[in-house]
Amino acid sequence: MKRIFLLLTAALCLCACSSTSPKALAEKALLEDNGVAFTITEMVPVDTCNLGLLIDKRLQVYDQTIKVLSGPLFATADVADQIEQAKFLKDELAELKKELTKKLDSPAYIDYQFSAVPKVDTGVSYDNAYFSYAPLTKKLLGLGGKNSIHKYIDDAIPGFDKILEKAADLTKVEE
Repeated sequence: MKRIFLLLTAALCLCACSSTSPKALAEKALLEDNGVAFTITEMVPVDTCNLGLLIDKRLQVYDQTIKVLSGPLFATADVADQIEQAKFLKDELAELKKELTKKLDSPAYIDYQFSAVPKVDTGVSYDNAYFSYAPLTKKLLGLGGKNSIHKYIDDAIPGFDKILEKAADLTKVEE
């Protein structure tokens, strides 16, 4: 019984110290941005969005893009390529949504407010800063001010990176 308890404790410690945990990823990003290691002293979740809602928002963006670019003001060959790319992305994302049906209620991202202090005194600290973490892809989406943390929001959708690569490849072939 004691061995099982020790094994479970060790497993929990390994999971908690994982380099893909939100805290570890944020501390790594702070180190990369500042050249100094930081310790996050406080971390509070402040917002979340489920995967289904995020995909629906992205689909609406592509619908709107297609609608606007299809108007008479934008009738050029370059715009026709942009419309085709938006249609491709919309169709592929709709297919991906069907594949991810069981995960649509899972959080796509969680926004955190945090405070951090450097491990070596530099006079720099972070109070009430923010970062966004995508638990399904285990990626940090952004770090800094509240308005800049969704810089890489598409990284929160599992498999969408491959769709974006396909779209980029299609654009290269047409050129």
